[in-house]
This record gives sequence, C-alpha cells and structure tokens, in this order.
Amino acid sequence: MTSFAEKSQQSIQAAGLLLTSNLYPSSINRSYYSFFQFMMHVLFNKIKMDQHSFHTHIHCSGKKNAYTCLEYCRNCICQKQAPGIFNL
Repeated sequence: MTSFAEKSQQSIQAAGLLLTSNLYPSSINRSYYSFFQFMMHVLFNKIKMDQHSFHTHIHCSGKKNAYTCLEYCRNCICQKQAPGIFNL
C-alpha cells in the first residue's frame, strides 16, 4: 500500500510534468491533492490521529475530508501540540 507521503510526492511530480506540458488546470489539481495527501500524512503519522477516529469525526461533522483534515492540523499547529510535524 502506498503511504500518504509517497502519494504526495507522486502527485507533485505529476503536477510538474503537467505544468511543463502547459496543462495548467490539471497541474493545479495534482498540486492540491499533493498538499491534501501530505496533510493526511501529517495527521496520521506526525500528530498520530487514529484513522478510525478521523473517519468517525468526518461522518459526525458532516464536513468533507479535506476541510476536516486541514482544520484539525491547523488547530494542532496553532496549539503547538505537534512540534516538528512537517519533517518527513
């Protein structure tokens, strides 16, 4: 199974290839998913949130994955609960 960090790297590489081919909307799409996949990596591997808890939180909140993931990571960073989380 490919990790979120690996998926993030693959997506950003694809974004670069698409950019050099002047496929701008597709490059933006891959860039967005690269960021989202990296934030999922941070959430599960650095902040150590349980994936089951995350999916339960999403289901109960009625929010989408990307919004919930980014909101949770932001809150952890702002509260300084996760020093060094951006180190792979």
